Amino acid sequence: MAARLRLARVACLLAVSGCIAPSVLDAEARRPVDAAVDVATLAFVPVTAEALAGLWRSIEIDGAAAGALLELHWLFERDGRCTGAALVAGETGPVFQTLDGRFTLAADGTLDLGDGQPIVARIAGEYLRLAGAEGGVLLKRAAFR
Repeated sequence: MAARLRLARVACLLAVSGCIAPSVLDAEARRPVDAAVDVATLAFVPVTAEALAGLWRSIEIDGAAAGALLELHWLFERDGRCTGAALVAGETGPVFQTLDGRFTLAADGTLDLGDGQPIVARIAGEYLRLAGAEGGVLLKRAAFR
C-alpha cells in the first residue's frame, strides 16, 4: 500500500523525493515535440469520466517534479479503474514504478487516485492536463488496441 501511495503522489506530481534537481532538464527541453497543435491556444475544460477513459502518455512535464519524473503513462477506464506507469529517476538510474487502483472524478474535474490528494484535470481534444501542488503534466491520447 505504501508503494501505491508513493507512486500516486509521483504520478500526480504532488511530492517526489527525486534524486535529480528540477533544474537538470530546462523548460525548453520539456516542451512537447510531437504536439500537432499549439497547446497554448487550446481551451481546456474540466474532464469528464467519458472523456478521461483511454490511454494517455506524457509529452510535457513541468514544475518541481520534472527533475525526477521522466515519463508517465495512464490508462483510465470508465468503471473507475486506472493503471499507470511512471519512469522516474532512481538512485541507480531510471526505474519504472506502477500503480493499479481506482480513481474518483468530481464534476469540477478534480481527480483523486486514491491517496486523497486532489489533482486538477483539464482536457482539450486529445490533450489532458493534470496539475498538482508540485507541478503538472501534459498528456496526449495514445493509440490503444
